[in-house]
Amino acid sequence: KLDINPLLEKVRAFFNLLLKSIGGVGFLLFGLIWIGAALAACFIPAYYPLLDSISGIQKVGMAASLMVIIGVPLFFLVNLWSRLIYNNTRISKKWSAGLIGVWLFFAIGLNLKFIQAGSQFKSSGTYTESLPIDNEALSSLKVIQSQNELPEAKGQIINTQEFKLSKEQIQFKRINLEFAIANDNQFHIEIHKQAKGKNKEKAAAQAQKLDFPLKYEKGVLEIPAYLSTNTGTPFRMQSAKVILYIPQGKSISISEDLYSISPYFEDKNSCQTWIMTNNGLECPSKLSLGGIENSIQSL
Repeated sequence: KLDINPLLEKVRAFFNLLLKSIGGVGFLLFGLIWIGAALAACFIPAYYPLLDSISGIQKVGMAASLMVIIGVPLFFLVNLWSRLIYNNTRISKKWSAGLIGVWLFFAIGLNLKFIQAGSQFKSSGTYTESLPIDNEALSSLKVIQSQNELPEAKGQIINTQEFKLSKEQIQFKRINLEFAIANDNQFHIEIHKQAKGKNKEKAAAQAQKLDFPLKYEKGVLEIPAYLSTNTGTPFRMQSAKVILYIPQGKSISISEDLYSISPYFEDKNSCQTWIMTNNGLECPSKLSLGGIENSIQSL
């Protein structure tokens, strides 16, 4: 008669070893998650283009809060895993209550800090500048985009098409280009820099610090591709609106890389030059076709 007990014992021992190995891999995975969470907790408050209301010590506090908020649930998960794999005892109710209390304390504190930081975006402010073009004889204005993009460097922390962050400077694309009819026979340019702040005065002060140097020379207007601030200036949803006032009957030509920041250019392929009429900007070819159609209808 075959005795299967030794075989069953070997199978049981094999599966016990397998479960413990899986448990060891699981603990290693939990450890890596915790290390990643700790690094993220230290990285985010240190490099977020922040908020002047948060000091260096408060950033350390935010990092510690994030580590606790992530770490306590992770600890309970590890304890549950060890009970299932290694038959360890569960945490006492007093320890569980204490850890939950610590977690709530740090979670509430971090939420209060985020609420305080959010108050820095309460109001909007605008700082307006003008760029003079003292030339009544100018009949056409060329508008192009100048590339003021940060060069790729070791100091860059974030580098995307819309947002760039280095140790010295922040750049972002929050630019809008608009057009209006001028009240005289000259081109005029207004730059409206906008930002958020705790009140209107602080918001306008933040907007004034925005670096957005338009340049005009010999009938050519250059609009920078990016808005810029230094990292000492907190990020307050800064943006810029350029209003170009064009006399009726005069024209502008726009480079295609500026179409994305203006809602006026839906038909990009059929027109390179635009004329200001009493109805706004019009494509000369469409005006000609419209004149032909009107002539045909009048026959």
